Formats: sequence, structure tokens, C-alpha cells
Amino acid sequence: MSIIDYELKYGKIRNKETLKNEARRTIRLLIITLTIMIIALSVTFLLTTNSGSQKGYTLQQLKIENQQLKSQELELATKVNDSTSFTNLEENDKVSGMQKTEVKSYITPEDNKIRK
Repeated sequence: MSIIDYELKYGKIRNKETLKNEARRTIRLLIITLTIMIIALSVTFLLTTNSGSQKGYTLQQLKIENQQLKSQELELATKVNDSTSFTNLEENDKVSGMQKTEVKSYITPEDNKIRK
């Protein structure tokens, strides 16, 4: 036989633990793992819902701003139309050269009298 067969093996000395200690350590590690997972999921949920509500709030603000700009545009267009239409009509030579309207009455005072 060779020397290799009889050489002592040096290795890690294992301490034996009782089943109760192993169960306690496993339970403690599971509790820590679950706690970390719950915290991570809670933070993710809060960030997701917060970003969604921020987008909704921003959308609502933009809708209000859009409505205000549309009403402002309508007011400005009305002012422009009013100012150009009245000045154009008053300054137009064709309008000033028109004949005055005649007042005609198609119902005479005799037509309005009650007949007996």
C-alpha cells in the first residue's frame, strides 16, 4: 500500500446542531426573507400608484389649461371679427351710397277697424 492510502484527511470539523436549533434558524431566516419581500412589494406598490395619480393630476391640469386657451382663442377671434366687420361696413363706399329704406305699411287703419 502506498502512502496516499493512509494519509489523514484534513477537513472542516462540523459541529452537530440539534434539530430544534436548525428549525429556529430556518424560521428566523424565513421571517426575515418574508419581511424584506413585503417591504419591497409595498414600496413598489406605493411608487406605482403614486406615479399613476400624478399622471392623472397632470392630465386634468392640462385639460383645464386647454379649455382656458380655447375660450381665450374664441374671445380673441370674436374681437377680431367684430372690429373688422363694423369698420369695414361703415367705411365701405357701396354701403354709404345705398338708398334709404322706405317705410311701407301694408295694413291700413281701415283694415284694423272692427266692422259691425
